[in-house]
Amino acid sequence: DGYAGYDYFGGAAAFDRALDETLSLLPETGEVTVETLRDAILEPLRDTVTDNILTVGYLPAVKAQRRGYYVPGLYFSRPEDAQADAPAEAVPTLTPEGGIAYTLCAQLPESEAGSLPGTAVVEGKEISLSWEEMDTEAVTGNPLSETALADGSVLLSSTGFMAADETDAVRLDALSRAGASFSREPVLIWNIRSNRGGSDAYISDWFGGFTGRSPLVRMSYAARVTPLNRYLLNFVLAPWWYVDGRQGQLTPRDGFTFAVQDLYTLGTGESVLCQLRSIENLLTVGSPTAGGVSTGNPVAAYLPHSGLRISWGTKIQRLETDEPVDGIGFRPDLWVPPGEALSRVEAMIGYYGLREWGNALQEQAEN
Repeated sequence: DGYAGYDYFGGAAAFDRALDETLSLLPETGEVTVETLRDAILEPLRDTVTDNILTVGYLPAVKAQRRGYYVPGLYFSRPEDAQADAPAEAVPTLTPEGGIAYTLCAQLPESEAGSLPGTAVVEGKEISLSWEEMDTEAVTGNPLSETALADGSVLLSSTGFMAADETDAVRLDALSRAGASFSREPVLIWNIRSNRGGSDAYISDWFGGFTGRSPLVRMSYAARVTPLNRYLLNFVLAPWWYVDGRQGQLTPRDGFTFAVQDLYTLGTGESVLCQLRSIENLLTVGSPTAGGVSTGNPVAAYLPHSGLRISWGTKIQRLETDEPVDGIGFRPDLWVPPGEALSRVEAMIGYYGLREWGNALQEQAEN
């Protein structure tokens, strides 16, 4: 009743069918382990929903998470310079020297990695393709930090906008008030790799100081306010639905901004990414994100007896477009293995003289 995607994914007909299948997968007698119960719930759910936020025992209900693959060291000047079988495609990238080029990448579920082509014709020559996954592992720790690259460009990093203790709370509150102090940076990099939770309100407040106005991401949503959801989220709204949306607008920025993303950028991290994508002169670098925006504002409860944790979104939403992205993610402007993204961005800043260019843009705006 409190799951925002209940009617969207088929309502009673779909979920009653999933329930019947779950019951059929459970043994009629004997002990049922927590793992058996979890799998019996998940299997029919994965045929019912495409929602990366809905989890059972911390496992997502989305059926097949797509992953990014690339061919190391392969670069060419134009997309038409390469011919390869699907799912390989020519995409923009950064060379180790920082120049914009093209490479071959693919995005598909791990179970289908065997369908990646073994050869391609690049600049008129047939070559063998040795594919590797773009993402190796998630970034851990680092709830929020501010550092600088060797050239002086400011680097802000966060793996989650949630406070684990009072120290984190103080740092996040300070971030929300600090946006204006970065407004004159000619180049700013936000590293949101593996950012998977918390509140995007911190970055919204930061954004207002950074650009001079609140982020205007194109979006629409409906929040399901049941008594349980209201209790878990500490809402004071009356039970039913709360609906809102906006058309979206590009926010001007005299300077350059980068956002570094990976497969583990999910949910709130993707909401933050969409806010950053609404800034003029921004490039996203890395691999496609996880794709977990069909629902939002998740809450969790534990089943009696088993203690199995169930997490569901209380808000159904669309960000930027009406196309579903769960399990697919937001594609980057420049496809680079996330572990190499920061070094490539730093090289690009020097290669194209972006700090000098950003300063010139700000001086031009002031004059």
